Amino acid sequence: IIQAHRPAGQLRIGVNLSSLSVRRAISDKDVQKIIVEHAKTIANLVREFEASIVLIPHVICDFNERDDDLKYMQAVMQNLPADVVDKVELNDKDLGFLGAKSEIIKCHLVIAARMHCAINAIAAGVPTILVSYSQKAVGMAEYVYGNKNWVISIQNFGSPLLIDIVDKMVSEHDFIANILKNRIYYIQEDANNSG
Repeated sequence: IIQAHRPAGQLRIGVNLSSLSVRRAISDKDVQKIIVEHAKTIANLVREFEASIVLIPHVICDFNERDDDLKYMQAVMQNLPADVVDKVELNDKDLGFLGAKSEIIKCHLVIAARMHCAINAIAAGVPTILVSYSQKAVGMAEYVYGNKNWVISIQNFGSPLLIDIVDKMVSEHDFIANILKNRIYYIQEDANNSG
């Protein structure tokens, strides 16, 4: 297990968004509107927290755009306001699970739509906000954290609620990281005993 340590310096937020999560929550005709909304949300995170953002695709699928995080996040990048572009980077290579983890551990916190990205971050001890498009993310948040404080629906991703949740996670960062550090052994035991 690669264990995260709180990075020094400017707040760095890892964000994973996916076309799949958006399309499960809304109709296809509204995807472009949501891309613009997600770009505004990323810009708000940069401005509100004076943060740098790294967009971390977890699934790259050249043959199916509907399941390709990279193409979705490229579209988000293209819609960013000019004043924040230099504060947002897109990890545009297919790094695989461990390669993505090497980027995740450089982050103070992660906001993840893909369950595998969330699990990757949680396993590394990085405080993680789960973006839900189904009950699965809510259940995972309750399992890992013991509450629903660190989950937000994809429909609310563009709302002020996300800023509030990120603000709270930043202020409680070390406490949450400690919870993850103490929980990971039990999570691994559960995973090993499930088969």
